[in-house]
Amino acid sequence: MKKFLFLTLAVFTLGLGLPAEAADTADQPKVIAAKFHKDTCGTCKKLAPEMAQVMEKYDGQDILFVTFDRTSEGTAHQAELLASSLGIADVYNANPGAGYVVLIDASTKKPLGDKLKGLNAAQIGEKIAANLK
Repeated sequence: MKKFLFLTLAVFTLGLGLPAEAADTADQPKVIAAKFHKDTCGTCKKLAPEMAQVMEKYDGQDILFVTFDRTSEGTAHQAELLASSLGIADVYNANPGAGYVVLIDASTKKPLGDKLKGLNAAQIGEKIAANLK
């Protein structure tokens, strides 16, 4: 999980370092899939392999997968900063706890429905597919 969070933050940070011309021409996501995680959460442990399958299936498509790790004060602070930099701090703050995914419209920064909790990879994929059209 820590490896995934590091990779997510590294990719995001590299994107911030792009020249303005490159950033303007880069593909922009249509949907942000925000996973709310905590290492001690049993639901989170069940969700991890499901999300890994979903991420593999949607690799290369217009969706940004991010994980907000609320395991400790430090990781929660980093998650809050990441949400703020993505312009989705309101969604982050409105969704306490962990063990679920929230799909967010990348342009309006508004949630696309309810929390996705207790779903398998196929069900999560269906929700994503419906919002990528």
